[in-house]
Amino acid sequence: MTDGAESRGLVFCGIKHCGKTAMAKLAAVHFDLTFADTDDELLKFADAGETVRALYKRVGADEFRRLEARAVSCLAGRNLGAYSVALGGGVPVNPLVSRELLGSLGRVVYLDVAVDMAYLRIAAEGLPPFLAGCADPQAEFARQCAGRRPAYAKIADITVRIERELPPEETFELVKKELAK
Repeated sequence: MTDGAESRGLVFCGIKHCGKTAMAKLAAVHFDLTFADTDDELLKFADAGETVRALYKRVGADEFRRLEARAVSCLAGRNLGAYSVALGGGVPVNPLVSRELLGSLGRVVYLDVAVDMAYLRIAAEGLPPFLAGCADPQAEFARQCAGRRPAYAKIADITVRIERELPPEETFELVKKELAK
């Protein structure tokens, strides 16, 4: 590994559509880490071909959180070297996932993206179940983000503030600068 990334890996957290997966993939290549996405791990417990959105809708919030915790635990229990992990947006607020468990995967990087920017990304793909039935989905998303921000900040070793839309490679440069501090 280069550029001061710890040999234990990196864990990217933040609100939905903040760029966790893109940053985790870029970090995996740059630092020679094993890429993992907790959403992908979670889907291993679901029916073939099911999406995370469909799984959540089918099993409900409580069972989804149990499966999510199981996915993180399984990932932490593997001996595949250091990871670059993209966490599902709700993992940091999942009471079944401890800060210690996340820390065992690596340094936690919070991608603190502007809420309006993340909402535009979400809306472009269609509203997820937790927003689809809301009278004002954008306001509900902003409310949920405000509620989660303290949890993300609490578990983070590093916070990268992203104020405007940038190509992933430029955002990754911001991440590398914060890691170097």
